Amino acid sequence: EAGFIALNAGMASGAEAVLVPEHPVDLAALCRHLEESHRMKKLSSIVIVAEGAAKGADVVDYIKEHTYLSPNLTVLGYVQRGGAPSAYDAIMAGRFAQKAVDSLLAGTYNCVVGLINNRVVATPYSEAEALRYPIDENLLSLVHLLGR
Repeated sequence: EAGFIALNAGMASGAEAVLVPEHPVDLAALCRHLEESHRMKKLSSIVIVAEGAAKGADVVDYIKEHTYLSPNLTVLGYVQRGGAPSAYDAIMAGRFAQKAVDSLLAGTYNCVVGLINNRVVATPYSEAEALRYPIDENLLSLVHLLGR
């Protein structure tokens, strides 16, 4: 239901476009964008499709049917999504583990440990389900601008 992970992946990878569930998917506009990039001598393009925005296979099929381009589909697995852990990842793992153990020792159960406002917190599942992480609209615009 949220495209913030796909958006950050798109920015980090230099994607031409990121399709997110927060915005209606306009495949015709995507095709025009990709053809324009190709006319500008770009040899390849990356399109990130967030879960909930569209099905990657449907996007590939649409591009094949409506352009002269030959897209390929890659569905990333869990290991590929994360990549090699960084120093930051190792530090956060330790901080999350400490919060989990401290919560259990304090008698607090049925929580998810995460980072909210740069603080490690244990949030009850019932509250966590209601949390929403809106995408950064400026970052989405920037991805598409840089993808030209």
